[in-house]
Amino acid sequence: MITELFLVRHGQTEYNRKKRYCSFTDAPLVKFGKAQVIKLRNKKIVPKPDIIFSSQLKRAQQTARALFPRRQIKPVRALAELNFGRWEGMSYEEIMRGEDSIHYKRWIRNPGRLSPPAGEKMKDFNRRVNGFLAHVLRRWAGKKIVCVSHAGPIKIMICRLLGKKKNDFWRVGVGTASVSYFKLKGKKVVFSKLNEIAEKNPKQRSNL
Repeated sequence: MITELFLVRHGQTEYNRKKRYCSFTDAPLVKFGKAQVIKLRNKKIVPKPDIIFSSQLKRAQQTARALFPRRQIKPVRALAELNFGRWEGMSYEEIMRGEDSIHYKRWIRNPGRLSPPAGEKMKDFNRRVNGFLAHVLRRWAGKKIVCVSHAGPIKIMICRLLGKKKNDFWRVGVGTASVSYFKLKGKKVVFSKLNEIAEKNPKQRSNL
């Protein structure tokens, strides 16, 4: 039995454009982000799925509805971005100028053990995302599954599917309006293609 899984990151927001951390802030897609998603739809990188899940946040919902305009979209809290706590809305430069600079450097080096201050614990983040992934692959085995989400959850799922370590989190590229595709036979990944984008601008392969 072959299961196909498509992990889609939302199109660009103002926070992405300015390279600022954004989790619970309900930022919409900007004009360029909407165009990215339309290009993705027109390229038909994602075929007609059997089931579509999406983060409840506006940027993911807008992306899902643009890709599948007449389909039911199932909102799922488990697909929300990691809560960045005090770093919400901040850029790398702003964090490095503040009191959290040392903690931030340590988090980048070891995301499997450290978490953003006043934010979501990484172990809880891993648990909710991977718990959802296991449920979906079990419940919808043999189907085409689409999950529209954010960089963080997609990285977590890619690491789990490919057997990577938690500290490989930052090494996984997930650009805006990108698709990462997996073909599974049972629980085994037999084919994968990561971070495929319709927009050819290499800057769009950024993680923020």
